[in-house]
Order: sequence, then structure tokens, then C-alpha cells
Amino acid sequence: MDLTSDAFIATEIELEETQFMSQGNPGQFFPTMQGKNVDPLMLAQLELIVTDVEKGSLHDILASLDERMLGEAESTERWVYQFPTPLTTRLAALQDAEISRYGAQWGATKEWQSKKGLPPTEAATQFLQQLCQLAVRAHAETKNMYMWISL
Repeated sequence: MDLTSDAFIATEIELEETQFMSQGNPGQFFPTMQGKNVDPLMLAQLELIVTDVEKGSLHDILASLDERMLGEAESTERWVYQFPTPLTTRLAALQDAEISRYGAQWGATKEWQSKKGLPPTEAATQFLQQLCQLAVRAHAETKNMYMWISL
């Protein structure tokens, strides 16, 4: 089963005004980067890698995912997670060499290894590069960054 994993940027007010969760996907309303098969565990791993948090903290990051989820946890197969501001700031500041290095680390995780399509390191690096571009825009426009996941 494929997941749609679209990253997008918006203000809290824009989210409230559009109520896009009941009307479609974020690409209809916000600047969006389309993705596939990136789940909350993979986002937590990315946060751990790019923010240089201690390895034991993956559990803490995963535990905080519920706090970052918008709306009800009993969703009908759609969830929205807010990127923590420090992660968005860090993504916006990454240079090409860092993107390549972190993309390779991220692509080496078993979750990326099980994906079909591009080689894992290349797919993870491409996705990270696009996330960084979106983070630059979020920073410039003073918006939050979110991940919309749908079955």
C-alpha cells in the first residue's frame, strides 16, 4: 500500500481558513512538495540525522509525534504532522554537501531500503533536497512546514 506524503507550508491561520483536510489535499491550497511512502518513523529518523540529536533520542522524537499531529488521531487515513521549527530552520540552512551526506545516511536506514524505485540513497537525497527547498521558502515567508500523509 502506497502512502502519499506531501510536505507543504502554511501559516496556522491559512490552515484554519482552508480546512483542507475535509476538502482534499494540501496541493490544492498551499505550496506543496509531493512525495510517496515517507512515514512518521522516517521523518523522525531525518530529524535525528540532520539535527545531530543523540541516537537514543529517536524514542523521544517518536513519542513527540502525537503532539505534532494536527486534528484527531482517529483520522480516516489522513494525518498532518507539523515539522518542529528547529528542524525547518536546519533544513533551510543545509548546504549541498550536507544534503548529500545526510541523504546518504537517511537512505541507509532500513525503511528506505525497502522502497521500490530509485536506489535508496538517491531517493532519500532527492527528497531531502526538495524538503530543504521548501524549508527555505517557509523560512522566507514565515510559515510552518507540515507533512500530509494519506493512505
